[in-house]
Amino acid sequence: MNFTVSLVQTGSRGLAGFEKIAGAVAETAELISMPEFWAESHDPAVSRTALEIVSDFCGGRGLFALTGGMPWAEDGHLYVRTWMVDDAGRPFAHYDKTHIPSKDGESGIYSLGDGARIFDVGGITCAAFAGYDLLFPEFCRMASLAGAIIFFVSADWPREYTAFWETAISYTALANQCFVVACNRTGNSAAVSPDGTIIGRMNGESGVLTLSLNMSRIYESRKNLPLERDRRGDIYALFV
Repeated sequence: MNFTVSLVQTGSRGLAGFEKIAGAVAETAELISMPEFWAESHDPAVSRTALEIVSDFCGGRGLFALTGGMPWAEDGHLYVRTWMVDDAGRPFAHYDKTHIPSKDGESGIYSLGDGARIFDVGGITCAAFAGYDLLFPEFCRMASLAGAIIFFVSADWPREYTAFWETAISYTALANQCFVVACNRTGNSAAVSPDGTIIGRMNGESGVLTLSLNMSRIYESRKNLPLERDRRGDIYALFV
């Protein structure tokens, strides 16, 4: 079974960038994935407009989408929220960024989400993450144990840390023996196979990368290297 995804890397063009390059999404795509802060605005009103644009696009093309993390106001809180949109253009679930960096003050602006988001697309169990989440491997492991076999990552990872970024997404794929589809606003969006190999990447400012994920590679990887069988969940605790 193959599952075809398109990574929509908008660069710094915001809403206009999406409208300009979305036409390059392949007809075979079943889902599009967006980067974090792709609308180039910290105004929640712009995020709502962005969700409407993506929803209209999905409804017209019959495909699913992850909007990428956007500022979202709700109940007196401001979150970095990724919406999942179905193939009829309806938002059906969301993920609020759970780990927020304190280094540059971002944690003083946004409220914390309360956990990973697992969702289903065409019978495939998926999980949504933000780029910073990948530095907390125990968080990603929870999604894997819940059955997720494709991790979609929305990121705004600085370009000068490209090597660090590629290490993080490759390790996450290898350790969880799943596909990682990572869309980064500033470039270097990539998809990684369950053995940690990068199978497609983008280096430019904007564009679309479409890849067909061969889901059998997950089961082959887990057969060849049975990490779950060898996992010692019965003893994972702190020694004091």
